[in-house]
Amino acid sequence: NVPCFIRPPVGSTDQPQALHLNIVACAVQPELVLRSDLPWVEDKRCYVLDFGPVPVGQRVTRSLEFLNQGNEPAPLSSEPLDTRELFAVVNAWRTVKPGGTFKSLLAFQPSQRTDYLQMLTIQTPRTRIRVALKGQGIAPELRLEPPSLMQAGLDLGDVYKGESSEAKFSVTNVCPFPLSFAMRMLHGGGHDKNLLNRPAFYCRPSEGTLAQGESCEVVVVFTPSAQRPYYKDVLQVYVPNQQEQLLVPLRGRGWEEGCFIAGPTYPAHTDDPFLERELAAAATAALLVQQQAAGGAAPAGAPAASVPPGSPGGVSKPAPVLAPGTPLEIGAPGTPSPIIPPPLGVLPMAPAPPADRVLTLNFKSVLYLGEGTAETFEVGSLKSTAFGGAAGEMILDELPAVAREAGWLIDPQRVALTAGDKKPVTVKYTAPREAHAGMAALFGHPEYVELRVGAVLKGCAPPPPNPAEGRKVTLVFRVQLQPPPPNPA
Repeated sequence: NVPCFIRPPVGSTDQPQALHLNIVACAVQPELVLRSDLPWVEDKRCYVLDFGPVPVGQRVTRSLEFLNQGNEPAPLSSEPLDTRELFAVVNAWRTVKPGGTFKSLLAFQPSQRTDYLQMLTIQTPRTRIRVALKGQGIAPELRLEPPSLMQAGLDLGDVYKGESSEAKFSVTNVCPFPLSFAMRMLHGGGHDKNLLNRPAFYCRPSEGTLAQGESCEVVVVFTPSAQRPYYKDVLQVYVPNQQEQLLVPLRGRGWEEGCFIAGPTYPAHTDDPFLERELAAAATAALLVQQQAAGGAAPAGAPAASVPPGSPGGVSKPAPVLAPGTPLEIGAPGTPSPIIPPPLGVLPMAPAPPADRVLTLNFKSVLYLGEGTAETFEVGSLKSTAFGGAAGEMILDELPAVAREAGWLIDPQRVALTAGDKKPVTVKYTAPREAHAGMAALFGHPEYVELRVGAVLKGCAPPPPNPAEGRKVTLVFRVQLQPPPPNPA
């Protein structure tokens, strides 16, 4: 019984009239019911299916079970969902027989980090069921420690060729679900491959899976074997669907001698992948030693003869020459020692002394007349696993007076090193205040100003090939000098 009141017009003295409506309705049992245990929201008159937090790009599914408690078959259908298919009905709807059940599979695949909500309406000719689909898109996140790792990178230090050094960092899963990761070298060890075609940098472990809150220690190993001093690469900690890239710069230096200079550019090395030159040099050295032990062979091109002790009249007999491939047999005392011919392609002569290495240090700053700048390089002593460590020094040639007058200054001129030590050397240059006739800046053109200084590296372990003389190098310092800007007047 619903009372209704009719108000009279404004200004009328009549009393309101009352009407009573009697409404009769018949409640019937719904044809289709939801058997899955989902929370019911009374004011929204719907169920709620929460998929929870799901990584971006990952697809998860949930199932709903429906029961037909009517007396007739119930054909199921639903209103269409969003065309982006963030929420989707996996299997097609069917007609449910009386007393039968049907399981529907629903999927959720977030595309970004946000909250999602859509309404799914399942209906039959006599029943409608509303289900609110909820989900949260979260991005996988793997945290690297220390926090400054991606900006500062890892410096694996100075290593003797063939040995290795290590550096460590940790990765932590800060997501509420397991995460898989993999270590990738973007440049494959840089442009400097080892002789075995292996990258100079590698990690252990190279991949893994971390549970929620779990951490793992990663060891980066640097093993140089190519004849180049500088190595660099970028380590990518790859996590599927992670929005932020985790990139760690790697750098290291490999040396062949105990005393080294780090910073300048070294001359390009000619690749010898099959070790032809190295094997030829070793065979030449072994040949010279064998000839000297066999009785002092004459230099190449001179007639070789052997005078055995006690031969009558001291008559010399020519020494037989063995053809290639003939086995060497040592005869009885007094038999002339044969001369072994050199291998094909190997000249039986002492190798020429190597030329001084030319190391170039380019100043980063561009100068104008009257300005000054400074650049630094380092001199160090290795601490090798095989050779240990030893003291050494670097001695620079005295700076000519004309170079000092031109504005050059190097400090210090002599550097003493202990085992594993590393010290900086500063090079300063001050440009003249005014351009003179011998400068390109006088004519409005840029130019490079150079200084060449000789240096000797001595000591350390392993020492240079000639420990007494040391390793002689030539240091070239180059700075770009710009002409003065034009006068607006």
